[in-house]
Amino acid sequence: MTSAAEDVIAATFLLPTSSAAPMVIELPHHALRVVAVSKESVNLLDETWDTSGIYVLLGVAGPESFTAYVGKAPSGLRSRVTQHVNTRDGWNRALLVCQIGYGFSSAAVGWLEGRLWDVLNAAPAAN
Repeated sequence: MTSAAEDVIAATFLLPTSSAAPMVIELPHHALRVVAVSKESVNLLDETWDTSGIYVLLGVAGPESFTAYVGKAPSGLRSRVTQHVNTRDGWNRALLVCQIGYGFSSAAVGWLEGRLWDVLNAAPAAN
């Protein structure tokens, strides 16, 4: 039997002053930073997102389904997702993941991209 404390993951939510601005979530126990950002607000990401990581571009495919595109950004998340603003249609939100304090190695980025793709490929509502 697990205790209630074992079922909890500590996270810090950095809520922006504007609903349009990115919302950052820090998971210090796992040394991860995650940001959820709308396509229109990608330009509001600060320089801390100029680090290696993975991202998921999300869109609406239907009433009970969504599109998901998983990518890696070994040279910087902010610049890679900014490129997609101008070149890739069908998404309206992005989820970016990096390590706190430093970026992932290129091997870790590749592994995470593949693992997340596997998870989304198996999700019934994901296209």
